[in-house]
Amino acid sequence: MRKYKKQRHLGKSQKTTTSSAVTTAVPEASKAEKTTATNVSAKSETENKAKDTEQNAPTFNESDRLFGGYVATQGDDLNLRNEPFPTADIIDTIPNGTQIDIYSCGRAGWYCTVFKKSGYVSADYIKEIESYDAGTETANIYGYYPVTEQPKTSIAVSDLEGTWTCGDDTITFHDCSWNAGQFEMKTTYYDIQGNVLLEYTLTPDNMEEMWYTLYNKEGAFVTAFHAESGIQLTDIYAGQSGDPHYTRK
Repeated sequence: MRKYKKQRHLGKSQKTTTSSAVTTAVPEASKAEKTTATNVSAKSETENKAKDTEQNAPTFNESDRLFGGYVATQGDDLNLRNEPFPTADIIDTIPNGTQIDIYSCGRAGWYCTVFKKSGYVSADYIKEIESYDAGTETANIYGYYPVTEQPKTSIAVSDLEGTWTCGDDTITFHDCSWNAGQFEMKTTYYDIQGNVLLEYTLTPDNMEEMWYTLYNKEGAFVTAFHAESGIQLTDIYAGQSGDPHYTRK
């Protein structure tokens, strides 16, 4: 907001003072107009750049789909770029272990994909999810399949080692390897001991979803926690609804 000096009434000299104030105000007004014009120009340039990025975003046909893959950066996020070049603008990042559909982009060493928005990723950090032969593997009565090979993503039952709490309830995991271990669950109503396994289910798209599944000593299903890769394991959620929610003690 422009500040004006308070004028004093000086009788005959008042006209001269007013004329001087008007002369001073003219360049200030011009300066303000120039600044406003610059801001509008910068804003327009930003909006146009965003529109250009949207217009240049790749589109996909199912016939261009190569495979279902996952990000394999050994821990770092993978850059999603607006063009298939290492110097292109980064429009987002994809966490390590994230499963994504991979499409051909016509440039060697690069793939198209969608993660919140469509873009390009380096083929050096993408691995294909191996398909499963339904004829050789069968789900148990609860719908879970055994994991027979160690996943390439950072998922392991050994990550659960220790005690987890949900209110007054606790689960302690011990003697864990990458795909199996033992647990003790103590709640207000019962105590359970049993085995925890790394297993998976298949989505309607035949994609793998990993789970930590808990069975009591008799082999009856107790609960399951969704196993996610690429995150620090400080929370585990049971079932699809996320309830109950256990945190590491």
